[in-house]
Formats: sequence, C-alpha cells, structure tokens
Amino acid sequence: MKKKKFARLFCLVAALAAMLCALCSQACDCGGKTIPTTAVELKESLKEYVGSKSFADTLLSVNSAQDRLPLLYLKYASGKIYSEESAKQFEKYLSFIDELKTDGEIDDAKFENSAAQKQGWYCITDYLYAYSLVYNQYAKYLADENISQNKYAANTPAIERYIKKIDAALQRGEQIGYVAWGYTATDILPLTAANLGIKNAVPYCDGVMLSHYEKNAQGSFEKEGGTPNWVGFTGRPLAGSLYRNNEKYDVTYEKTMQGYFPFTDGYDQPLDEMINLDRLCNYYNHTIATGESVAPQYALMTAMMHGIDMENYKKTKSLAEFGETGEEVFNVISMWRSTLKKDGDKFVIDNLADMAVAIAYIAQCYGVDAPTPLGEYSPSLAVIEL
Repeated sequence: MKKKKFARLFCLVAALAAMLCALCSQACDCGGKTIPTTAVELKESLKEYVGSKSFADTLLSVNSAQDRLPLLYLKYASGKIYSEESAKQFEKYLSFIDELKTDGEIDDAKFENSAAQKQGWYCITDYLYAYSLVYNQYAKYLADENISQNKYAANTPAIERYIKKIDAALQRGEQIGYVAWGYTATDILPLTAANLGIKNAVPYCDGVMLSHYEKNAQGSFEKEGGTPNWVGFTGRPLAGSLYRNNEKYDVTYEKTMQGYFPFTDGYDQPLDEMINLDRLCNYYNHTIATGESVAPQYALMTAMMHGIDMENYKKTKSLAEFGETGEEVFNVISMWRSTLKKDGDKFVIDNLADMAVAIAYIAQCYGVDAPTPLGEYSPSLAVIEL
C-alpha cells in the first residue's frame, strides 16, 4: 500500500511540476532564466525565419557590408546557420586578400584590377572592413562544424600592419580612397581592428572618434554626428559603440547629436531636422512625403549596442522637445514590434533588419549588456538557443 501511495504521490507531484513548467515557459527559458513573454514569442518567430527557405536564399544573396552586418547578430544564436555553400562564398571573398600582397605585405599598388576591385570595393581599406565581417561569419561556420583551424587567421598580422600604416597616413592628411556609403576612413579602421581582435593599432582614428565627445566652455558638444545612412548602419555611431568604456565617452552625445534620417522632406538637412535617438519615439513610424525609404531598425539597434535600454527610453532632459519634460519613459521596442506582420497571434519576421532587432532584444533579455554585430566571434556568445 505504501508503495502505491508513494507512486500516486510521485505522479501527482510530477503532474504539478509539468503544469508549472508549462505556465512558466511563457516567461522563462528551460534554464530558469526569466525573460519577458515578448522575447519568448519573438524567439519562436526567429526559429521559423532562420529555418525558412527565404532566409537560406537571402544568405546566399548578401554581398554588401550593409546587408551583411545584421547577419553578425547570429553570433548570439546557437546552432548551425551557414551551409557549405555559404562557406564557399566566404572563402571566395576572404581569398581576395592573397592577390593584394607583395612579399607578405598588403600593397596598395595591387588593388587596381584585383578581384576585390572588380567585386565592387573602392579601395583596400574598404575591402578589409568587409573582410573582417566575412571572417567572423566564417568563424561561426567553422565552430558549428567543429573545425578548429581558421586558415585565414594567418592574414591578421599583415592586416594589422596595413591599418597602422593607413592610420598614420590619415594623420598626415592623405586621402586613401572611397569607403562604403555612410562610413568614413576614421570609423572604418577601428571597426576592422575590433572585428579582428587587433588592439591599439589606430591611435589617430581613436582620437578622431573620441573628439566627438568634447564640449566647449558652455558645456555644449562641439561636433555633430556625420552623414547618416537612412537604410543601414551609419559608421560613426556604429564605431562609437567601441568606446563605451573610455572615460571620454558620453552617451548623451549618441542620443542627441547623431541623425539617422530626416523627418522633413529632402536631403542635407541640419541636425534639427533629423531623427536622433531622442526623437525616435516620436517618429518611429514616420513616412517621408517624398517616398524615400527609411529603416528605423538601424537607429534602434545602434542605441542598443550603446547599452541604451530602448524598452525604457528617457529623453535627454535638457533637450526634450514637443513640450515634454524628458522624464517620460518610451517603449521603442514596442513601437518596433507594432510594425511587424502577424500570423494569428504570432509575430512574423521576414527580413534581416527585423531579425537583428529581435536577436538584439532577446540577447539583452538573456543578460547581454550591449548586443552588437561588432567584435571577434566566439561560441561562448551564443545565449539564444535556436
């Protein structure tokens, strides 16, 4: 009898535990880490998108740094993402560096008529930034396939010597050629270095980046942010996130002095007519009358990589607009979520920009302080199980 009672009691406890687990699964993962219901729902939407043919086709069609950057957020997701076909594409682009060398050193004279130039990069510096992104995609592929050796790691010392040379050339005032739209040479070099784990190689560029946080005697910032990329990441604030732990860094600058797209109609507007982070809550779903496309997801992602809580965004008090005090809290994540399509009760993710926002948001819920596409890949970064 005692055994039967114990068995019934055990079954009852197990049933109750299963019920509790089912209830809790709406707000926590199986490891017991409590996360919002929204993050749980978005994770399911991510699984569907990443497992879709549409996503697989998109992976193979991406060939620009602008489109590639959102894919770097996949470092926060476990599981195989890239196919062998993707890996061959990575190897093709990474191998372009071989014909840019003379006696082991990267040589500007080799760029003319090179495969990198024919592919569309403007100069070696422009190519090396894309190289650093592809390098980290390839690193994830290798890790997921349990391949320990990355044969392209041997190129990093030569790249370090080259970007040191270009940093010195910029300090002397020399021009180095065009780089991708929305970037400048002084932000692309720190980005390349960070993605390849190269440290203290670009002191001049570091100084230029940090100079944006300088204030005049009246306590106002001296410089405005650079030309924005309306439909992708803008180089200066993207690279600015690398300096979050520097004593000169000031997050107020990132919230107020960088424009992302205009709320008026036309081009070359002053900052007063541009959407900065303090204005994003008022203009997230704003449509420009000229019909020009804008992608507010990139402003949202940039804010998150600067460690700003976009679920509880507070405007900068001294620069609050529209009659507000600056103390009101805005949920910009909710504004973004309202732009997603729905299939019944489920959110639908069907593009790379929304995929990246979803990953960044979920990663924050799992404890990542400032989710970013930048930096060296490591399997330990994967906090989201897909």
